Amino acid sequence: MVGMTSKRDYYGTLGISKDADKKQIKKAYRKLALRYHPDRNKSPDAEERFKQINVAYVILSDDEKRQRYDSLEIVTDDKDLDFEIKHEETVITPPPVTPSPLSDEETKVSRFSILIDPTLCLAFGSCETLAPKVFIINQNVQFNPKAVVADELGADIETILDAAQTCPTRAIIIIDKVTGEQIYP
Repeated sequence: MVGMTSKRDYYGTLGISKDADKKQIKKAYRKLALRYHPDRNKSPDAEERFKQINVAYVILSDDEKRQRYDSLEIVTDDKDLDFEIKHEETVITPPPVTPSPLSDEETKVSRFSILIDPTLCLAFGSCETLAPKVFIINQNVQFNPKAVVADELGADIETILDAAQTCPTRAIIIIDKVTGEQIYP
C-alpha cells in the first residue's frame, strides 16, 4: 500500500464541515451508521462504507486525534484540490509536495503517524508480538481490551507495516506526516 496518492477526507466521509462541533459530528455519524450498517444495508459496499464512517468518527470525535489529523493538512486553499467521488465519498488528492529534508534518524519512523481505530480493534495481539515497543494491548480494561500505540519510534516502518498487516480487522492506520498520504490500510 505504500505510495497511495490520496488522504482520506474524514470530514467529507461524515458530510460535515471542518468547524463542526462534537454534537454535529455525533449526529452525522449516527445518521450514516444507521444508513450503512451491514445488518440494515445489503449493498455490496455497505460494510466498507460503514468501516470508513467508524474510522472518521473515531478520529474526529477525539480532540487529540482530530488535532493530529488536522495538522496533517497540506493544502489550505480549496481551489488547489482535485476531487474524486467514489460511493458518495469525497477523497481529496493534494497536489504533489516536495518533502522537507529530514535527517536519517527522522526518516525511519518519526514521519509516520500511527492510529488505532478502537471500533475495529479486537486486541488480537499480533501487532504487539511483531512490534512490542510500538503496540501494547491495554490489559487494564476488563472488557474489550484494545491495542494502543506506545511509541511511534519503537520500530522501523517496515516492522510497523508488517504488524499492521497482521491485524485481521485492519484497525491500524498509518499516515505519512510529510505528504499526508494514508500509507495503510
